Amino acid sequence: MRIRKSSFGLWFFCFLLLITISFSCERQKAKQKSRTKKQKPVEIIKVEKTTVTDKYEYSGILRAFKEVKLSNEVSGVITFYLVDKGTRVKKGQLLVRIDDDDYKRKVEEMRARLERAVAIKKNAEKEYERKKRLYDRSVISESTLEKDFLNYQTAKADERLAQVLLEQAQDDYRKTKIYSPFDGIVLEKYREVGELVPAGTLLLQIADYSKVKLEIGVSEKDVINIDKQSKVEVLVDPFPNEIFPGIINYVGVNIESETGTFPVEIIIKNPDFKLLPGMVARSIISGKVHNGLILIPQTSLRKYFGEPVVFIEKDNRAIRRPVTLGRIFGEKIEITSGILPGEHLIVLGLSNLRDGDPVKVMNKG
Repeated sequence: MRIRKSSFGLWFFCFLLLITISFSCERQKAKQKSRTKKQKPVEIIKVEKTTVTDKYEYSGILRAFKEVKLSNEVSGVITFYLVDKGTRVKKGQLLVRIDDDDYKRKVEEMRARLERAVAIKKNAEKEYERKKRLYDRSVISESTLEKDFLNYQTAKADERLAQVLLEQAQDDYRKTKIYSPFDGIVLEKYREVGELVPAGTLLLQIADYSKVKLEIGVSEKDVINIDKQSKVEVLVDPFPNEIFPGIINYVGVNIESETGTFPVEIIIKNPDFKLLPGMVARSIISGKVHNGLILIPQTSLRKYFGEPVVFIEKDNRAIRRPVTLGRIFGEKIEITSGILPGEHLIVLGLSNLRDGDPVKVMNKG
């Protein structure tokens, strides 16, 4: 009888133990399940030090690098017009020719005059030298010698005048041909072949498009960080996938009263003539380089009692950290203290996130 009671008690104890263990396991599973459900999904980035360059962005209108209006320096009839509006021309290319017959005859006349003057001067010089020898032997008087000396000086003056007149005639003859002063494009043609044009008549307008310039106005706080060594990138809407490198040609030292800015001129090479005057261009100028900065997205900042904080993920928990803010760089902001390189900054899933909340990282960071 005792054996039966003892056996029954043992079985009853085992039954209670089994129920207790089963209940404990189920409770542990429920607790674990509840804990898993409470984990908030977040995304993180690894905090790193970086190098940042200040960027200054200004827009303006492209202009031709050079523009000139060509006029004739001598009068005459236009015999040849070798270009038309829109023609691309090379430096030294003949553009316009004025009738040169009269100028050519003038050159020949002045050359003949110079030859006569040279011959007369030589004869006068010989005669003066001969008379001087006679004077030295007291054969002739001083007044006679002075007369020959005067003739010699007059002949030399006539030679110099003839030389000047010949050079002037040759210069006028050269001016009957008008050449392009640089590579460019003919913007305007103002006259036609056969027209009689007085000296100083406007004939052509030419622009140099091999380079273009961008004139911008820079604020006083930015201009102190810009010089001729600053890197410049230029963008224009017609070529959205291209960046045109530029160089700063000039940084103004006087503020413009109308705009309150300092003038800066940027030169852009344009060998393919893609860039045209009148296009709107945007320049991005590189300034000071900052090394070893910690930058985070501004969207990852939160406020805690009015002070800036961020959340760091550590061991699947969100840790709130107060931070000290520095300068703003576009969509990012500098953190001068509060977080360290290598830590995991929570950047997404910040809504209703609290210090110590369990989190589940949804990316690799």
